[in-house]
Amino acid sequence: MVGNLRRDETNRATSRDVYAQVETPLSPSWQLVGGVRSGQVKMDVTDHYIVPPNGDDSGSLKFSYTNPVLGLRWRVAPQWTLHASAAGGFESPTLGELAYKPDGSSGFNSGLQGQTSRQIEAGSKWRSEAIDLDAVLFLINTDNEIGVATNAGGRSSFQNVGSTRRYGAEAALGWRISPTLRAQANVTLLNAQYRDSFLTCNGVPCTLPTPALPSGQNLASVPAGNRIAGTQRAIGGAALAWRPGMVVPGEFALEWHAQSATPVDDLNSDAAAGFGVVGLRWGADWAITDSGKLQTLLRVDNVFDRSYAGSVIVNEANKRFFEPGAPRNWLLSLRWLQKF
Repeated sequence: MVGNLRRDETNRATSRDVYAQVETPLSPSWQLVGGVRSGQVKMDVTDHYIVPPNGDDSGSLKFSYTNPVLGLRWRVAPQWTLHASAAGGFESPTLGELAYKPDGSSGFNSGLQGQTSRQIEAGSKWRSEAIDLDAVLFLINTDNEIGVATNAGGRSSFQNVGSTRRYGAEAALGWRISPTLRAQANVTLLNAQYRDSFLTCNGVPCTLPTPALPSGQNLASVPAGNRIAGTQRAIGGAALAWRPGMVVPGEFALEWHAQSATPVDDLNSDAAAGFGVVGLRWGADWAITDSGKLQTLLRVDNVFDRSYAGSVIVNEANKRFFEPGAPRNWLLSLRWLQKF
């Protein structure tokens, strides 16, 4: 059954970019990398459904940016490279983020600004016959961070929440234990915090105040230092893969993925518990003809059928934050590759 028309509009997003990049050796072991990207993003909404009390939600915004990047690579040894870089970034609002105003009135969310960032990182790469090891330290400071202002009745509105900081480390290991056995592991550690305080909705009904609208009900102040909703302090995984060779075709693998608790709102009033899930997979290639082969893949995810919150709805006004992760599930994939 089809309901009454509720929305009819034309959305357009246009981006134009130019960039320049240079890599130049400074010595046999040092290399300089630099670049700059400059561009413009334009968002247009033309509303065709203007029926009282629904007002005109048409609008247009244009964003311009120039982002530089500069980096150095030092080849310490044939297997070992150190690197460092600094860069600027820009992220424009999406059409979805511009669809509704936080104060509840009709119209394009024209007050939403693009977020800018500055990031630095330093890392190390090791490559040898048996071991691949990557490690990175990073720091990202963002201004005009775009966050969820209200999330109720199937509608989400967004606001700029000021400055944020993310810093942490990432590491990845690949180990070729033998010709038939290999292992992989990775971990990301992240501290993501708001650096400014701001207002957020803490229930329904709620609209954020504007100069023309006084503070509504169910408003709360988010203090500086709170964790950014929807982020985890730790994410990691590991896999052990085995190729029996001529005995049994293909590759068998045991996989594990885990993450720590996820705050569900800006007030950090609750969190989805951390979890770890186990998966199994087998894949093989079958040469059917001289120029074609069949790839098969069989996966079983969440082998132990664990119940967990796989994702959260950030700042959901009715406190229905948690979305269940998938139970034990199977995947069988067949893929044909043909050379011409």
